[in-house]
Amino acid sequence: MANTNDGAALRAALAVVTQQIRGLRDLTNVSLSGELLAIIRDALGARERRRTLINAVLASIDAGSALEDDGYPTLEPIVIPPSLFAELREELSDVGAAAGIFGESDAASQIIVNLGSPADKPA
Repeated sequence: MANTNDGAALRAALAVVTQQIRGLRDLTNVSLSGELLAIIRDALGARERRRTLINAVLASIDAGSALEDDGYPTLEPIVIPPSLFAELREELSDVGAAAGIFGESDAASQIIVNLGSPADKPA
């Protein structure tokens, strides 16, 4: 099984499968028996599915590289001037005070459903 973490190998496989797709599409436009055309269309579908999967893995690899380039896993703290930090602290205090006025309700411990009596459907 190929290493799906190897972007170069996947790009090479993508080039091969893309060329095969072009060739198979060309074959669907020539005079062929219905039986052979069905086989070619199945092969085309399988290769298009493979191309889609390779592209998805390549996108994932690229996203992982972008995440690493962004400094993952660390995030630097946001440094702000003291006056803005004081403003932020005051707002946090206000939000904390507002949150303190709420209480959690008790969860329902019993649900009663009264379905009534069955009735015939009018004609």
